[in-house]
Amino acid sequence: MMHDRIVDAVPHKAAEELTKAQQEKQELAQQVKQLIKSESKLYEIQEELDVQLKEYKDLLELSKKLSTTFDIRKIFKYTLEYIIYTLQYERALILQPGGPADSFIVRAFDGYYSEKEKRGVESLALNHDDSLLSLLQAGAEYLVCQAGPERKLFDEYRAKLQLDEYLICALGSYSQPLALLIVGNSGENAMFHRRVIYNDGALLGIGNLVGLLSSSLENHASYTSMEKALEQERLAQEAVRALYAELEKKNDELKMALEMKSHLAAIVQSADDAISSKDLNGIIQTWNMGAEKIFGYTAEEIVGRHISILVPPGHADEILQIIKRISLGEHIERYETVRMRKDGTLIPVSLTLSPIKDGSGSIVGVSVIAHDITARKAAEDALQNAFDEIKKLKDQFYKENLVLREEIDKASMFEEIVGASPALKAVLARVAKVAPTDSTVFITGETGTGKELVARAIHKRSQRSSQAFVSVNCSSIPATLVASELFGHEKGAFTGAFQRRLGRFELAEGGTIFLDEIGELPGDTQIALLRVLQEHEFERVGGNQAIRANVRVIAATNRDMKAAIEAGIFRSDLFYRLNVFPIEMPSLRERKEDIPILVEYFIARYAGKAGKKIRGISRKTLDMFQSYPWPGNIRELQNVIERSVILCDTESFSVDQSWLVPESNQTEPAILPLSGILVTQEKEMIESALAESRGRVSGSFGAAAKLGMPPSTLESKIRSLKINKHRFKPV
Repeated sequence: MMHDRIVDAVPHKAAEELTKAQQEKQELAQQVKQLIKSESKLYEIQEELDVQLKEYKDLLELSKKLSTTFDIRKIFKYTLEYIIYTLQYERALILQPGGPADSFIVRAFDGYYSEKEKRGVESLALNHDDSLLSLLQAGAEYLVCQAGPERKLFDEYRAKLQLDEYLICALGSYSQPLALLIVGNSGENAMFHRRVIYNDGALLGIGNLVGLLSSSLENHASYTSMEKALEQERLAQEAVRALYAELEKKNDELKMALEMKSHLAAIVQSADDAISSKDLNGIIQTWNMGAEKIFGYTAEEIVGRHISILVPPGHADEILQIIKRISLGEHIERYETVRMRKDGTLIPVSLTLSPIKDGSGSIVGVSVIAHDITARKAAEDALQNAFDEIKKLKDQFYKENLVLREEIDKASMFEEIVGASPALKAVLARVAKVAPTDSTVFITGETGTGKELVARAIHKRSQRSSQAFVSVNCSSIPATLVASELFGHEKGAFTGAFQRRLGRFELAEGGTIFLDEIGELPGDTQIALLRVLQEHEFERVGGNQAIRANVRVIAATNRDMKAAIEAGIFRSDLFYRLNVFPIEMPSLRERKEDIPILVEYFIARYAGKAGKKIRGISRKTLDMFQSYPWPGNIRELQNVIERSVILCDTESFSVDQSWLVPESNQTEPAILPLSGILVTQEKEMIESALAESRGRVSGSFGAAAKLGMPPSTLESKIRSLKINKHRFKPV
């Protein structure tokens, strides 16, 4: 029975223990659950602490960034990035006053964009919200706005920002915010979870940021104000320096003006012209030394007296008219009139009158410069007399020119003898007289003067013109062959004479023989030539038969024959036989008037041969030709022109100046048609006429027509007076 009790007690006890164990197990499970819950809470706390720690670290990093920059755009950029990436809000904006009068500048960072696509800081205009700003200015630390009917006041504003909930904070002082910070979420439209905006942690993080950002903005505002103040101070200092420099400049200008005034006063006082001033009533106020010399009055005698003391009778109205014109502001130049000296004599003067003005610009007087033109008037009178004389001769010159032109037409191309100078005309007159006769002609002159051309002209105007003209240059033939060349030779007369040969005298039978450079003939040939001139017959070399000579002899030389005769080189009897009708050829230096005609003639000849068109000759070249002494005479001129035409590449003829270098002993003094003051006045009048005609000499509107003289005469005067007419031509 006891055994039964024991047996019954065991299960009962076991049941109790089991129940107890189960209770303990449940308690233990409860403890485990509580422990797990505590551990989860711990993890949440740890995670929150990690988030806060990261926020503080990022806030510290942000603080460092903000402390190192005063760039407002960077300040806002760093702040907005912190709000999006650290505080985990979907959208953040900063509204900064500074746009138009009733708007903010919005700087936004949109969290919906990826890191690669994000726009960073952007600026756009947003209308000013008076209600929002007034609430912030009332002292509210921040405003939390959520979607709902109770928030209608901000619905329009929220819609513009595209937010379902947002937090607005004032940055800076509450009475005058420097900017507005707006953070918010778009609720269900968010791409991933964001922290709520209205819990204590969020407000704490935003609060820390607002404090930091407000301090940074205030520092920026202070820095900006300081910069503005420094800039204003700098500008003020620059203005002071500029003002000081301007004062220094004005002071220097004043000193220079005073010095200039002193210099001008000295110049005025020492000027040769009479310089004076008078008021509008005609009372003389100043008087220089030049006025004393011209009019005879000292400054003490005339200052304070009326200008009428200098005005001769009958000129009183002139003074009134001058003062009237000056009082109207007119400036009068070169007004020519007469004035009266102290001794009562009259003096012609040229007046320059200018108004004198006071500081206000009012005309208070007259400045007068009187130039004594007595000498000029005398020169003008003398020049006028000269021109009157020229005018009297004008008709006579015109008539002579008509005759001269006819002669030039005949003589300028007379047997290719070009020119119309008096020296050449004298030669041609002698040619015309001797040509019809059979007289022996002896032509002398420098080399290149055209002696052969004259000989040919004599022949062509003679009765023998239909017969031969034979020219012999005696200097080009060897002395041993001169006789054979002139008189011919018989076969076997000398070694190499294989046949009989006619001489030049036989070839010229019935015509004319021209013996050039006859001074070079050998003595034995001179004897044979003398026989021809005396007996009109000769014998061939190696022959013994006399041959009659019906030949007119014209000889020429460039040698001094009298010296050759004295030296025994040339026979005097032969000279006297040759010198029946002497003609002296003038050198080109003695007929410079012909140079322009010769130049045109040779240019036309050689340009035609070369197939070139030369339309003009430079004035410089023509002046160079006329100033060069031409030791080689016409032949040298001809060669120079031919060479220039070959080298000329334009239609304007010119010559290299290096080709014409005159020798020092060949220069000639300039010949002027008038002397002294008349030459000066004549040159001025010619230059004035050239200026009016714009450099044109001939024609109805040319300078020659204005001066009443033939163009050729004016050209001659222009050359003799060394006037450059080309400088009056328009460019």
